[in-house]
Amino acid sequence: MWRVLGLVILTSSATVEASFFEVQYPNVDVFSEENGNVTVQAGESGNILITPGAGGKVYIGDTVFSELATIILSLPPIWSQSLGDGRLGTFSSGQPISVRVLAEDPERGPVKYERISGALPANVVIDSNTGRIHGKPPDYDALYKFGIRATDNHGKYADSVFTIDVRAVNQCDPKPCKNGGSCTDGADDFFCVCAPSFGGKTCEDVCVNTALGVNFKEKKIPDAQMSAHMTLPGYLAANGRLNHTKGWVGTAKGAWLQVDLGQPTWVYAVANQNSPGGFLTLDYNLATSLDGASFTYIKNGTANELFPGGNTPTSVTTNVLTQPVQARFVRFVTVVVSNKPGLRVEVYGCKIL
Repeated sequence: MWRVLGLVILTSSATVEASFFEVQYPNVDVFSEENGNVTVQAGESGNILITPGAGGKVYIGDTVFSELATIILSLPPIWSQSLGDGRLGTFSSGQPISVRVLAEDPERGPVKYERISGALPANVVIDSNTGRIHGKPPDYDALYKFGIRATDNHGKYADSVFTIDVRAVNQCDPKPCKNGGSCTDGADDFFCVCAPSFGGKTCEDVCVNTALGVNFKEKKIPDAQMSAHMTLPGYLAANGRLNHTKGWVGTAKGAWLQVDLGQPTWVYAVANQNSPGGFLTLDYNLATSLDGASFTYIKNGTANELFPGGNTPTSVTTNVLTQPVQARFVRFVTVVVSNKPGLRVEVYGCKIL
């Protein structure tokens, strides 16, 4: 039911005046002619009341007037006073952050959060539904300043600025480097400079005793990094690993077996077995290279040093170099052989980090 007091309805075609006018029907439709107007006008001190019946709605165009009024009259979110000056705290890098920003809708509706300026620490995000800021920041000193917008379900919003202070952690505390190594602090990591004869991440490896993984039982060195020259058919270079059941065999002395260590490495020692079947390498030379193109023989004075290979198929002979050498490629060149040269090898040393 519409209730109108002190009403004048004006159209482009007619005017109706009355001190009281009431129409009661299930629906009352008032239309003007094409391009005309419908005017509802109260008296000088009168009011225009448009009151929907029980369960009814008043529309302006396609919009429910009560909903429009709610949006117009709603207030933006209010940031919590407990956030103070916006400083959310100081945190150690590498340690998880979990803090919450909070704004409340005066109409008690839900609030959404989003970053609108500045930057959060890398790997740190804000939950749009809860305002929780969480993640693990990177390892360096930095002050992060950023703006957050809180928006209610009517589109009203309030902005605020916050800061997070991140302090780097000294990765060298406590001292991680062993055997006299010195530590350099890095971002989320540390680096050890090892004393001579030691290697590994924390200088834990004694280089002369650290196998680099040619051994058949470990196979850290892939088959593709094993090569050879003058190979007897059926005896692949990839078989030339210490403890392989078959071994590598060359066609004659001068044949060689080569290991690509994958990166520059301090080489301290080598070990070898002969191959089963009576294929013996009694002596060999060692040549090394950093690029795989230019090789240098290890010398004993002015001559190429002869390394003993052993005279049985199964025994392991270990040869320690007089001076360690930097190499990526290590080549075993057969010199003195019995029957045909056979080799199964391992290399010992420390990766150059």
